[in-house]
Amino acid sequence: MSMSIDPRMVSSMLKLDWRPAETVTQRTAVGTSAGASFDSLLQQLLSSSTELPIARIRPVTELFSSGTSAPSVFAGVPAATASTAAPSDASSDSTALAPSWGRDRFDGLIDTAARTYGVDAALIKAVVDVESEFRLDAVSSAGAQGLMQLMPGTARGLGVTNPYDPVQNINGGTRYLSELLRKYDGNTLTALAAYNAGPGRVDRLGLHDDQAIQAGLSRLPEETRNYLGKVMDAYRQYDAS
Repeated sequence: MSMSIDPRMVSSMLKLDWRPAETVTQRTAVGTSAGASFDSLLQQLLSSSTELPIARIRPVTELFSSGTSAPSVFAGVPAATASTAAPSDASSDSTALAPSWGRDRFDGLIDTAARTYGVDAALIKAVVDVESEFRLDAVSSAGAQGLMQLMPGTARGLGVTNPYDPVQNINGGTRYLSELLRKYDGNTLTALAAYNAGPGRVDRLGLHDDQAIQAGLSRLPEETRNYLGKVMDAYRQYDAS
């Protein structure tokens, strides 16, 4: 069962000196490679239920114990910067749009994916924002592709044949996020840490819920710590809009 965040932990985290995360083009494959172990974990997630997953995600206001206008726990972490261009052969009818297609133009796709997989649309939008800044052609140095930065192995496991197609990418990324939320019983920080660093790494560290993530934050890669801060800050803003 999900637990509320300890306000004392929030206070201590606010005092931490967060350094900027790597840009999307500089990100390393921290726990996100498409190796056999990750493929196995992904298949376990996707095959654990024959029904569409319903992610029991908590409202963003429950993630912070500081009233209705609280600052982000990870305030001050900058947003991700633009990425490199996608390969020239990564084209489809929907990817013929300009790479910097307006953020609000994805709302319909995000809302559909949110309803299909039971994930808060504000959280999906926050992940897309931080992962790719809503660029269809985003590619990381580790090989993650598209709006939700799917690794090739992850994309294949999710049935995504063209990661630069916004429909496929958003649906695939949201499905994966929903499975992680279900795996970690709706603990948002934990699911996001697994999305970035890989569920295998999070499990090996014994970080199975949000309180454990906060208590063991220093054990996570710096990239993942910064990632959590940026996504949660964006999530709070999109949830309030």
